[in-house]
Amino acid sequence: MKKKIQSDKRLHRLKNSLIPEEESARRLRLIVVFSLLAIFASLALFYQENTYPVEDVALREVIREDIPARIDFQWVDRDQMEARLRERLDNAPKVYLLDENIGESEQKRLMADIAKVKKILTSGTSTDEKETAVKDIWGKESPDLLKRMTADQLNTLSLIFLNILDAIYQKGIINDRFFLESPTIPVEIRRKNDNFLVEKESLIFRNQAEEFLHSLIRRYLEGERMYSEFTFYVLKNYLRENVYFSEELTVRRAESIKLDYVPETVTIRKGEIIARKGEIVDETVADKIEKMKEKLSKVVFLRLAGFFLTLIFLMAVVFLLLRQEGYWHNIQKIFFWSVINFFFMVSFTMFYLFSGLPLYAFPFLAFIIMAYFLIDLKAALFSLAFWTLLLSVFVPDFRFSALWFLSSLLFLAEPGRFRLRIPTLSTLLKYLAVIMVSLFFIELSTAHSGREALSALIWVPLYVLLSFAGGYLFVYLFERAHNITTEVSLNSLLDWENPLLRQLMSVAPGTYRHSLIVSELAGEAAKAIGGDVLLAQVGGLYHDIGKVKRPDYFIENQMYGPNRHDNLLPLMSVRILKNHVEEGALMARKYGLGRRLIAIIREHHGTSLIKYFYLKNLKDEKHKNIDEKYFRYDGPKPSTKESAVIFLADKVEAVTRLLFNSPFHHVQERISKIFEDALFDRQLENCDLTLRDLNTVKEAFVEYVRGSRHKRIEYPKETGGKE
Repeated sequence: MKKKIQSDKRLHRLKNSLIPEEESARRLRLIVVFSLLAIFASLALFYQENTYPVEDVALREVIREDIPARIDFQWVDRDQMEARLRERLDNAPKVYLLDENIGESEQKRLMADIAKVKKILTSGTSTDEKETAVKDIWGKESPDLLKRMTADQLNTLSLIFLNILDAIYQKGIINDRFFLESPTIPVEIRRKNDNFLVEKESLIFRNQAEEFLHSLIRRYLEGERMYSEFTFYVLKNYLRENVYFSEELTVRRAESIKLDYVPETVTIRKGEIIARKGEIVDETVADKIEKMKEKLSKVVFLRLAGFFLTLIFLMAVVFLLLRQEGYWHNIQKIFFWSVINFFFMVSFTMFYLFSGLPLYAFPFLAFIIMAYFLIDLKAALFSLAFWTLLLSVFVPDFRFSALWFLSSLLFLAEPGRFRLRIPTLSTLLKYLAVIMVSLFFIELSTAHSGREALSALIWVPLYVLLSFAGGYLFVYLFERAHNITTEVSLNSLLDWENPLLRQLMSVAPGTYRHSLIVSELAGEAAKAIGGDVLLAQVGGLYHDIGKVKRPDYFIENQMYGPNRHDNLLPLMSVRILKNHVEEGALMARKYGLGRRLIAIIREHHGTSLIKYFYLKNLKDEKHKNIDEKYFRYDGPKPSTKESAVIFLADKVEAVTRLLFNSPFHHVQERISKIFEDALFDRQLENCDLTLRDLNTVKEAFVEYVRGSRHKRIEYPKETGGKE
């Protein structure tokens, strides 16, 4: 009696732990749904207001409605800019060069002539001949001093000559009096050698050079009238213009003004009317609208980034709140969702800004493929609805959103056709044909001609190719990088040519047949409780692959001869049996089966008791005191629905095989006993199966076994028929 009470308490405790608080869960879902709706509604209103689509306008078109500014933006009045630039160029300075080399050249010529004159003065010719020779060099109107001039006197005066010429050429001699005296024409004078500016007031006009020469001579030779006259007589021959107009520098100066010119911008505020109804679109209006669209496109992508960050945060909260498949699995989903959103945002931004291709070629479907295979169908449908709605705001052209939505919906409607690592050619061609026909009618519905509709179809093959290639490539990379299994990899594991299956079939045929039935049982049970049917089927098929190491030690492979465990100690037999779990996990890791399948292999016996050898050991007086824990599998216990149904299916298949010829109600009782034992042994406490789920699984198993025990028609012997 006491034992029964304890059992009832354990059952009550287990029942409380397995039955969820349905009312609490329902409230939580309602809170999440209304929160999502509120957030999406507010975000949609915000973005719709700030990114309202701007219609294109053509030159000389009549504006039908007032066009307000949708956002603050900077605009440059091109007419005003060109007028001001033209004004600046008209006032660009004329650049003159003061060439110091000309003054140096004249000073050298002066010294050469002085040397000639000195030679004449020291020659033995008559005075008249000397005077004639000097006049040939410096001019006929020579002063009387020349008759009395000696070579020594000329040496002394030559230093004064050089100083005076240097002072004149440092100031500069120019002939363009008009440009220098005009108040409206700006002028720049620069030294040729060092590019320093020269004040134009310091220049000497060519017709005033001799007068300036007189003033310098008076300063240098004050009171020496005869020497002053002689100095002027000599130096007037060495006055040349050394300031001249440079067309090259003037043009270069104008170019620099163009480059340095910063146009003045006008800030047009949001709501300000750019063009009014009835006006004709001119270049000014068209330019304003173009600038507004450029600013909107930049702001759109900044807001798009913020929107995606908001979405990622929101999905993280939702996944953590719902907690449908365990904490770690939700963290993984959040990570995948974040990465997919990041790729989507970056790819669309780069494609839109830099590709130059129509948006028909953007591989939108690739991200739906990634969301479906890496997360689940709900995530893919949510992504499809959200991304299509979002992009329809930023890309208001209906055609692109329609193509993206239709192609993704067609994929999600029958994902089974695309579960292979490489979809079949016929599947792709049918998919491509449907998309092309749909797009053709979409183009026609938007008032495009038949020729334009046909020309749009050339992008569909590129879209499909990029989408499938990119989507499946990233799914494969995620599988390899994170040791996970998706529907693509699970379907490839169902291929009978898989080396692990072939090895199991040839080395352990009994185990292979056992695994086939476990796979079918697990699939039916997973379908009944809403689990991952494909994962359950593949997990059931591979759960015992570790038995290929020692197949003869497992009863299903012992066709003939004695049982190998007859001569072994129970503890040794248990060790061999337990090893197949770890061997299976190692083989699964070697062949890249993924984390979820490895977990199923490790958990398919949980920590259950190997009862046959435990009872056999109790009969042995020498070893009967060995602790029960040594006769249990090492676990861990099943942690997911799929792992739990495989745990149960494994036991059910073994029992129904042993009781194949027994009455069906005996088989049904034994199946019920398996479930009761699993509950009381607490093997299912780590998975999220409810008692209702367990009852559904049991019914699915019973129906499967009932169907597999049907009788065949026995043909009459005279017909030669066989069973």
